[in-house]
Amino acid sequence: TFPFSISIASSVIVKQDNIRKLIINNYIVFYKIKEEYKEVYILRIMYSGSDWIEKL
Repeated sequence: TFPFSISIASSVIVKQDNIRKLIINNYIVFYKIKEEYKEVYILRIMYSGSDWIEKL
């Protein structure tokens, strides 16, 4: 149940793909949940000080 506790990222770029954004200290973890396989896919880990919207 933990992966679902994080809301879907609010950026239009990632919102359409149901990508979730988890902030951990100075980093942002982008991940996607595959319910049918009960798996979580880590898509990218980025430094939060960077312009992450431009880099996606």
